[in-house]
Amino acid sequence: QISLGYACRNSKSLMKNMHSISYNRTRRLNICSSSETPADGRIQTEWEDASAFLKESLENDQLVPISPTAAWKMFEELEDGEDMVFVDVNKEEDFEKMHPIGSINIPLFQPIDGNSSIQIQRKLLFAFSGNFDGTEMNPDFLEDFEVQVDMDKTQPVMVICGNGGKLESTFDLPFGKRSRSLITAHLLLTNGFSQVYWVEGGVMQWIKDDMPSTLTHDEV
Repeated sequence: QISLGYACRNSKSLMKNMHSISYNRTRRLNICSSSETPADGRIQTEWEDASAFLKESLENDQLVPISPTAAWKMFEELEDGEDMVFVDVNKEEDFEKMHPIGSINIPLFQPIDGNSSIQIQRKLLFAFSGNFDGTEMNPDFLEDFEVQVDMDKTQPVMVICGNGGKLESTFDLPFGKRSRSLITAHLLLTNGFSQVYWVEGGVMQWIKDDMPSTLTHDEV
């Protein structure tokens, strides 16, 4: 548990850190799980650099954007002996509520589990922003992916998250809109995976396009 005394003693430091995060988010756009929660899922690489890398990956077909309709058609047309790992990287609780048929869950982020000094600070940072369900990086994330492809990183994988994110530059988002699936694509491609299919629009678009999900279909 976090004592009030601890929170008070460290409030100035925490507010300074939050100001720094806000500044960095505007200036460098650090990778997070969503634009609304800058403390969520912070990892070492910054989004500006990751976005540039992913745009290069688009050019050499390592990163392949795919619509929900095309993604489902690809699954339907898989021939005997062919396989495609389809991973929903949303939080476990969101996956349990609803997910695309055929997908498995490897959450990029998980609830903060522990009370180390860093974890306590993260919890307080989330609390200051009004979020009491803070998350941290899933430490087994890459290992879980490797298990799913039987250590064969040449096997293509498909990833989906809530909204998919965007790589197109806009006035407000010069490096695109980061998302769990794009962060995942960056992590996989920089750790030896050969090709990642990225479902554009995420689960939200999957539902809009009336693709099979656990809301409308039973899983076999």
